[in-house]
Amino acid sequence: MNELIAKPLAIATCGVFNMKRRAKEALRAQGSIEWVVIVVCIAVALIAALVFLSGEMNNKINTVANTLKNTTVNGAHAGN
Repeated sequence: MNELIAKPLAIATCGVFNMKRRAKEALRAQGSIEWVVIVVCIAVALIAALVFLSGEMNNKINTVANTLKNTTVNGAHAGN
C-alpha cells in the first residue's frame, strides 16, 4: 500500500524540484536578456549621439568653408 502512495509522491516531488530548477534557469536567462537589452540601449544612444555630433560638425565645417570661400584669404603667404 505504501508503494502505491510513495511512487506518485516521489514523482510529484521530483516534478516540483524540476519546476524550481527550471524557474531558476529562466530567471538567470531573463537576467542575461535584461543585460543584453541594457547594452543595446546604450549602444543605440551612443550611435545616436555620434550621428548628432557628426551633423553638428558638418554644419560648422560648412560654415567655415563658406566663410573662407567668400574671402581672398590665401594660406600660401605666412605673416600677411
